[in-house]
Amino acid sequence: MRKVLTVVALLMAAGLAPAAAQDYPNRPVRFVVGYAAGGGLDALARIVADRLARPLGQRVNVENRAGGGGNLATEAVATAAPDGYTMLFHDTAMMIAPAAYAKLAWDPVKSFAPVSQICIVTLMLVGAPELPANNMAELIALLRANPDKYSYAIPGIGTVHHLAGEMFARLAQVKITSVPYRGAAPALTDLMGGHIPLAMASAAAALPHGRAGKLKMIGVTSAGRSPSAPDIPAFAEVLPGLDASPTIFVVAPAGTPAPIVTRMEQALKSVLGEKEVQDLYAAQGAVVTPSTPAELGRTIADGVAKWSQVAREAGVKLD
Repeated sequence: MRKVLTVVALLMAAGLAPAAAQDYPNRPVRFVVGYAAGGGLDALARIVADRLARPLGQRVNVENRAGGGGNLATEAVATAAPDGYTMLFHDTAMMIAPAAYAKLAWDPVKSFAPVSQICIVTLMLVGAPELPANNMAELIALLRANPDKYSYAIPGIGTVHHLAGEMFARLAQVKITSVPYRGAAPALTDLMGGHIPLAMASAAAALPHGRAGKLKMIGVTSAGRSPSAPDIPAFAEVLPGLDASPTIFVVAPAGTPAPIVTRMEQALKSVLGEKEVQDLYAAQGAVVTPSTPAELGRTIADGVAKWSQVAREAGVKLD
């Protein structure tokens, strides 16, 4: 009898899912962001959310739930109803968390239904004006000749900025100390003031100062050069295999019906295909990279394995 009831329930769910998707959305959708309003991820979320009303026929509101390096927002979405009305607009921090935190109430692979990748954000290693190195090769030579003498600013321990620096140090076989700051602005201020020799920052934050000659732009962490800064070499040109740029994406709670996921994926693809959106993202140092849910699922699983290894080797523990 129990088996019969289970089969009936599954058949009913299968029948209801297409109907729910056909009516979806019939009220506003929430994109939850794990950082404060006004930050880089928040800005990227709002660019997309403001335009999704056209393909969806409903507003998409951005809700900021800052705290725990994005973990509060992630848990809120993991435990939300899987109806397509609460989704997470997040970044690589979700892939790093399992290695950095001993206890999490969610799993980056099992707790979510992938929807679409949004973009890749370029990080940049920048130096103070007086740094005696002008490019990656010169910097590596300088660091090898002076182990543990140099440090670099990061916006927090366990961030992708921090782990990008750790990955660089491991591949370049150099010793360099990370110094956590409360955000990119104070880090870059200290860098330009000569108080710290290097910093890992987003290209959007660093480029204006670099173009003004206030700091040295050493290299970007992406696998290739960034379209927003094609004159700045990629780390991988000197250190093959180094790809350490944050991925931005949208996921829904696990169990969200596939037709609803597809509806949002198609809406995001439509918005991300707009030249205006691509230009706004480029101004933030981001390259638009929409994907299918399956492609995003593989990216998240691969990212968890990759960043977990880097975090373990760096001894990152945040609780």
